This record gives sequence, C-alpha cells and structure tokens, in this order.
Amino acid sequence: MPRTPTRFDLRPSRALVLWLAGVIGGGVLAAWGSALPPTVAGALSVLAAASLVRGLRLHALRSARDAVIRIALEPEIRICFRDGRECGARLRETPLVHAWLVALRLETNRGRMSVLVPPDSLANRAEHKRMRVCLRLGGVS
Repeated sequence: MPRTPTRFDLRPSRALVLWLAGVIGGGVLAAWGSALPPTVAGALSVLAAASLVRGLRLHALRSARDAVIRIALEPEIRICFRDGRECGARLRETPLVHAWLVALRLETNRGRMSVLVPPDSLANRAEHKRMRVCLRLGGVS
C-alpha cells in the first residue's frame, strides 16, 4: 500500500520574529558596547540589520519569494515556495528536532537551504508534534 504524503502548511511565526530580533539586536548592542571603533560597529550594525531583514522575510514572516510555505514529508521531501514553485529536496544532515524548534538543512536542485519551523508556524502544537515524529521515525531522506 503506497504511503500518503504528510503535508505541513507553514505560517508566519511571532516567536521566531522575537527570537531573531533578540539575538541579532543583542549582537548589535554587544558591538556598540565593545571597544570597537564606531565605523566597525556601524558596519556590523548594517550587516546585522540586513541579516535580520532576510531572516524575518525568509523564515519568520515567510514573505520572501524563496520562502518555504509547504513541506511534504514522503520517502523524499517536497517543498513549495511562496511564488508557487515546487521541488524535491533531501536532508543534508540529521535535522534538529525539539519541542520548540525543527530545523531542516536541505539540498535541492537550486542549492542548499535551511527551513526553521517553530510550533507557532503550524496550525497547532499537534501538527508540530506530528512533524517531529515523522522526522524521527518516518524514514524521510
């Protein structure tokens, strides 16, 4: 009997917005509080701001064109991007699977990418648990 795909529709995540802003904001504060020259601290702040915007659009808000909005865990992984494109993917390494975050490092025909899935980016905590169980026991490659 063929296995039916397990699909997960990803939504924007408030928790990931706060986490990214806190970590990157803390790095900016550390750069300005250190003995670095102001030009170096300013350059680091600009790089941190760019990193924050990219992380928010790609992982937290899922508003970027290349943001993953759907994952289907079958014997092989299928992902769907915000602009409607779909492609196959495979895990590059063992995924990080915890109650507070699932982090997938994927290899696609377009290159390497990461997908962060906190519990609030799925419909409910049961969906997040189902994803964790699929990744731990499901034989996904």
